Amino acid sequence: MTEERKIHLIQAIAVYNDEFAFDELVRFYFPGLVSFASNILKDVQQAEEAVEDVFIKLWHNRTTLVSIKNFSHYIYTATKYTAISALRTRKAILYDDFSEDFPLSYDEPESAYISKENVQTITKAINSLPPKCRLIFRLIKEERMKYDEVAQLLQISVKTVESQMHIAIKKLATALQTSLPELLGSLAQKKI
Repeated sequence: MTEERKIHLIQAIAVYNDEFAFDELVRFYFPGLVSFASNILKDVQQAEEAVEDVFIKLWHNRTTLVSIKNFSHYIYTATKYTAISALRTRKAILYDDFSEDFPLSYDEPESAYISKENVQTITKAINSLPPKCRLIFRLIKEERMKYDEVAQLLQISVKTVESQMHIAIKKLATALQTSLPELLGSLAQKKI
């Protein structure tokens, strides 16, 4: 699609509420955005839902479309943040649903079970991290993404990712020092 055609469609959507123009824009961008969101979510159905959410919001705010300078950049950025938000939502675990005897353990066989209270303490410590630091920590530890994948996704340097992980681990160790000394002992023995 040419840039002139995109501008024409955006004008028609923003000024005349043209549903046919909106449909053409959706059909053009949808496959690429789903592919992009799938790289973040690792699930095509959730990626499609995220992209649909982006287009629904776009339709509701269509009168502001004319103020967007680079529509392609805008739509891909909106999709990225919607996918990351969906990823966070998917990872939000309601620990209250676990019974007291539900065993949670680390990957090492020698690890002890973590009680519900300890899980809540760890979750609280993670949630107390600054937002960017918390996002990077969760992408690496929960999604098992590599540092360079996180750097590319968030459009930051690998050094920034390393620095944020160092900050996260230091803050978590400090926060957990008094409440979970047995956990810190096992963390000190292995490289986080």
